[in-house]
Amino acid sequence: MTMTLRLAGDNEEEFNAIRPDRPAKVCGRGDIRARIWADPTPWGDVEWRVSFARFSPDRPAVIYTHAFERDELADLIQATFDARRWIARAERRIRRYRRGPLSWF
Repeated sequence: MTMTLRLAGDNEEEFNAIRPDRPAKVCGRGDIRARIWADPTPWGDVEWRVSFARFSPDRPAVIYTHAFERDELADLIQATFDARRWIARAERRIRRYRRGPLSWF
């Protein structure tokens, strides 16, 4: 399992040009949103990537940034932990699916 933490570009158009597909999961804490991307590899595995964005309800658009304020660090850490936990569950589901229902024979 590979997990890469990627901070999105400064604007939404740049970010969408890089990743036009949809994330596998979006989780968030406070004003921080973590997008989890599932990228298939040529050999059939899944490579996981996580990108972060700041979301503010008083602004019309989501702000994609490389920098976070001191007060947002706790939310960033918690969103990272939530993403890691979701990826671990997804990996278990994938392994269980690949094993098949009669794998214990």
